[in-house]
This record gives sequence, C-alpha cells and structure tokens, in this order.
Amino acid sequence: MKIMRFTVLPILLGAVALLGTSCESSQEKPVKNHWKIRSPYRKSYPKLKRYNLVLLPVTKKSFAASEPKNINFSLRNIGNNAVRIDEWFMEEADNVRFYTHPFENKMVKFDYKTWKRWIPPMKTKTERFQLELMPGNAALIMTSMTFLDDLKLKAGETTRMLVVAELNLTSVDVRSMPFIVVIHKK
Repeated sequence: MKIMRFTVLPILLGAVALLGTSCESSQEKPVKNHWKIRSPYRKSYPKLKRYNLVLLPVTKKSFAASEPKNINFSLRNIGNNAVRIDEWFMEEADNVRFYTHPFENKMVKFDYKTWKRWIPPMKTKTERFQLELMPGNAALIMTSMTFLDDLKLKAGETTRMLVVAELNLTSVDVRSMPFIVVIHKK
C-alpha cells in the first residue's frame, strides 16, 4: 500500500492537474503591412535627431590615370551617444556619393548647384542592414571613384579635382570636407 501511495499517487495527481488546466492558444493579428515597415527595401527612413558623425578619407589621394581609383573613408561617431543607422547598404560603395569640382589653385565653397554629382549605380533592390556606432567607434567604407576614369589626360599631364564625399542616406546628413585628388598620366 505504501508503494502504491508513493508511485501511483503522484502520477494520478499530476494527471488530474494536467487535465484540470487548459491551455489557450490565440494568434495575434499582424499589424497591417507590418512586413513593409521592416522591409530592407523601403524607400524612406526617419531622420535621426541626435548624432555627431564625421566622414574622413583615409587613403592616398594621388592616382595614375591607368590605375583603379580606390579610396577608403572612415565614418566616425564623435558624439557621446550611440548612433544606429537603419538604412545602411550592405554593398559598402553604395553608401557614398561624390561631388567634384576642378581645382583652380584655390578652395571653392561647396555648392550643390555648381559641383558635379556622381551617385554609384545601384541595383533596384539593394539589401540594407543596421549599422550601430558606439561613441568613438568608426566604420570603414571602401569605394571606388570610377567617375574619374572619364577624365581625358594627355601624356605627362596632371589634373587636380576637389572632391566631397557624402553619405547616400536619408536618415543622416554627413559630408566630408573638400579634399584634393590628383590624377596624372605618364
């Protein structure tokens, strides 16, 4: 009898407790068009309010006319708060657009109307992800200035261009200071 009390009784009580409680399953209705809100392909992103980012060129800025004009930029968070950019392109080069102006031995004030703009060619549906920069951290952006290949230079000629890089994003407005790129043909 004692054996039955110690083995059968807990099993019986467990079965009664299991049958006595019922599980209720309910499905929440998804928010209308919820998938579009989180889509990596959406067209607009809200502007960030508190951020302090700088975009700096970190590689050489002198190229032979025949070589690839690859350049790296550092996007650094110099603020005190973390910055999360939801619209960061997975293809790094798509995150930067360029403005150019001929260098005439003097600095020219940047103006959208007078500088030539070059936006990298992108696929129609480009993947995006979140980039989060903690204070003091930086992201390296590797891109190519293929638009400089269109310059027609004669042998021995050197040309200088003022270049401004800007993030190709809608949630932040970050632009580099103008810098000089030198292209020479041997």
